[in-house]
Amino acid sequence: MSTNQVDKKELNPFIRLDSIDCKLVRTKRSTGGGWDFVDSTNRISVYPRQFLDAYDLLSGNHNARDLLIYIMERLAVDKDQIQLQIDKVSEKLTIPRSTLYDTIDRLSSLDFIRRTGKRNMYWINPYLFFKGNRLSHYPEAILYSGSETLIADRIKRDLIEEKFPSLKKARIDSYSEE
Repeated sequence: MSTNQVDKKELNPFIRLDSIDCKLVRTKRSTGGGWDFVDSTNRISVYPRQFLDAYDLLSGNHNARDLLIYIMERLAVDKDQIQLQIDKVSEKLTIPRSTLYDTIDRLSSLDFIRRTGKRNMYWINPYLFFKGNRLSHYPEAILYSGSETLIADRIKRDLIEEKFPSLKKARIDSYSEE
């Protein structure tokens, strides 16, 4: 499986419902207008508040820092999984395989990454770093506390149903039964 393939049956264990703070903004009229969510956190690949606390725990462990940078450099856009080819990573970082496995365990214990059900595939923790738009990737995690809650709820529902079409079908089916 390449780094661009993601197993849609498995859910990222780091994601919690209603947990990514965001704000609701009007979109450009030239594109039809409307509303959309924008991540309230600085939209960079590393989310500073959480990342820096965890990163401090890596002090003195250059292998873990090097592996984390390796992962961040190779993470595909809008993907929350990465495949680590152990031999290639070991050679690139010039560390023995056994040390690499210990380093992976260290990053996992600090919640930077977590093993998936597939060999050499790892979840990344999107609360610490993410390449792309994590709000569109995790609409179920959107947390909105502004004044336009009815609009926000509808947009969130639409984003979730776009990601999980079976939920939209179930909602439509429930309306037709009434």
